[in-house]
Amino acid sequence: MSSSKRIMDIELLRGIAVLGVLFHHLQDSLFAASVPLLQRITLYTQPWWGVDLFFAISGFVIARSLIPALQGCSTRQEYWQETRNFWLRRAFRLLPSAWLWLALMLLACLFLNRSGAFGTLQANLQATLAGIAQYANFRFADSFYNYEYGTSFVYWSLSLEEQFYLLFPC
Repeated sequence: MSSSKRIMDIELLRGIAVLGVLFHHLQDSLFAASVPLLQRITLYTQPWWGVDLFFAISGFVIARSLIPALQGCSTRQEYWQETRNFWLRRAFRLLPSAWLWLALMLLACLFLNRSGAFGTLQANLQATLAGIAQYANFRFADSFYNYEYGTSFVYWSLSLEEQFYLLFPC
């Protein structure tokens, strides 16, 4: 099988994962009243698996590129240099966009929150800090039924993925 075919298969899986996440978040998030079609989709497919599929794809893609690179290292210094380069590439690829969206959500809370839909400023400041420092998954788990998380609760998945990237080469 050609390399490009495998990549296209991964792209198809990413599209399926996007649909799973989209359908999971549509019901109870976008529409004020329940939508029968979305309820049936959610009932029969349980689309929360979209995030799980994203994690599996990410692990595959990262392992596919990083493991051969690390195996090609002949010294410990080369190994850690390759690891450092991997971490820097991931940081420069993911963090600018992630931090931009965290800032935009915080600004929305500050300036577009007359209805209170964005939650409290304190919760959003703490959530933004958790997103920037990559511990949002721990904060999200701790917040269940205990306190308001803030609008950036979806960053739990990025934090978990970043922790994987940090620990995987070790």
